[in-house]
Amino acid sequence: FSQTGEFVVKAGVDEVTYTVDVRNSGLPVVVLSQNGREGTVLWSGAGIKVNDKPADFDDIMTSSIAVYNADGTVDLEDATCAFRLRGNSSYGFPKKPFAIKLNSAANILGIMPEGGSHKRWVLLANYIDRSLMRNAIINKLANLSIDAWKNTEGAEPGLIWNPSGQSVELVIDGRHVGNYYL
Repeated sequence: FSQTGEFVVKAGVDEVTYTVDVRNSGLPVVVLSQNGREGTVLWSGAGIKVNDKPADFDDIMTSSIAVYNADGTVDLEDATCAFRLRGNSSYGFPKKPFAIKLNSAANILGIMPEGGSHKRWVLLANYIDRSLMRNAIINKLANLSIDAWKNTEGAEPGLIWNPSGQSVELVIDGRHVGNYYL
């Protein structure tokens, strides 16, 4: 929805009118576009075809990605990429996880520590995590432990590197497909 709308639900003689007011979730938005080239697997839950897990990234490097910050400003503007399904057990869930390979390395949403950049990114569906927070919380705690180890005199290095991420809204070919962990 792009604007407020009214919906009337009727059941027999009963009728209820609902007003739907669309609001920004407050999360960054990742927009993937296959640019007219359909994938090979129908993701029935979203009603779109996407590239399957065995697809070679170089063969499908025809898609594009744009990333918008929560305030609507552009973080990454129409970069060339390839994306495909990923995962083992999560591959079979109704909400699909994706692997992304950018044509050029980038630091999307400032996720990479110390200004690093990378070509490969993952969109975790978090299908079995109804809170949509477990990965974010454990990664934050793990990254906080790096500083704790660094500041302890005589301690072994401990957890040197941990994943970082950000919750985002995902749109594929103009269709909102949900909240993901980038």
